[in-house]
Amino acid sequence: MTSQEERSQWGRSMLAKRGGYAVQRLYREQSRVGDQHPAHKAAKVSAKVRKERNERREKEKHPNGLLIQKARHKMLPIW
Repeated sequence: MTSQEERSQWGRSMLAKRGGYAVQRLYREQSRVGDQHPAHKAAKVSAKVRKERNERREKEKHPNGLLIQKARHKMLPIW
């Protein structure tokens, strides 16, 4: 015998599973698989941003190989 709470949890888990399958089916119908999937698009954008950031850091390197970073704060007057 299971309690009402255990049956309720089981039912919610089955609804979540069914919802996940429905979303997958919807994505397949909309051809949002492979490169068209939002997660794949986000990964490509993230990789592009990382590549551009690394290239910018390479350009900012000093001729002797030291990385010159820009200050992230303003200098305040002493008086």
